[in-house]
Amino acid sequence: MREGVIGFSILKTQVKRYPLDVKIYGQGKAEQPGSFTIEIYNPNTLPLNQPQLQIKELKKYADGYSLPAAIPSKKVIKLSLELEYWPKAEGECKSLSVTGIIKGFLGNDEALESPISEDSVLEIEQIFSSGLSEGALDDFL
Repeated sequence: MREGVIGFSILKTQVKRYPLDVKIYGQGKAEQPGSFTIEIYNPNTLPLNQPQLQIKELKKYADGYSLPAAIPSKKVIKLSLELEYWPKAEGECKSLSVTGIIKGFLGNDEALESPISEDSVLEIEQIFSSGLSEGALDDFL
């Protein structure tokens, strides 16, 4: 009889997860109703379920907004989202950089959170405000 050692190992697969690519853009008139576009690419092999969008600069979306559908895997989707009114631009700036996150669950249980792209910008058309009373100079774009 011979003695021998048989080796064994347990392999565990670990799937790499990637952040979503999220960009927001749009154009509208200050203090008027409108909409903006959100473009989302999910590079993962599982869909993002129960997606929640948070945009710090927009009141309606600041506390979290449930997107209408799951974000499919390996696809780009574009959604048009409504604004009750466009924000005012600060000073002479005619654009508003937006920041925030999108979060949800890959499959049904693995949480994922991704930041909104740094080049997400809303372009704002606004009448110039001179700051003078009587509105003497407030009719210029």
